[in-house]
Amino acid sequence: MKDKKSFWGGVAVGVVGTILLLFVLAIGHEKNDDLVGATMFDQPGEVINEQSFKVLQVVNENSALVYGKKNARDKYYSGTLYMIRSNEQEYYYDEEIIHVPSDKIIRQVGIYQYTNKLNTQKTVPIIKIMDR
Repeated sequence: MKDKKSFWGGVAVGVVGTILLLFVLAIGHEKNDDLVGATMFDQPGEVINEQSFKVLQVVNENSALVYGKKNARDKYYSGTLYMIRSNEQEYYYDEEIIHVPSDKIIRQVGIYQYTNKLNTQKTVPIIKIMDR
């Protein structure tokens, strides 16, 4: 009799534990704005000194991997790879050039981790165009 109670007690604890784990994972997923691999900061971080960006690859409707260009004299977009996040009204497309308006700044708002085609783990800053 004790073995049956222990068994069903274990099953009940397992079911409740699984439900709690799924709930915790769902909350964590919401905090990342549905971008798997993103860790968002509580407050915006450092200012990024780039004047424009070229979209390398769109990740989802409001996020893209981009290369920056510090000034108009630079011939190529190169250097640091960033993940740019837009407001919900903006959408990106491949090869798009994104210019930073003079009344705005770029701030780092998190980090994004992903695995590239060569199966290498990469981590890049998540940036956002913001009011000064």
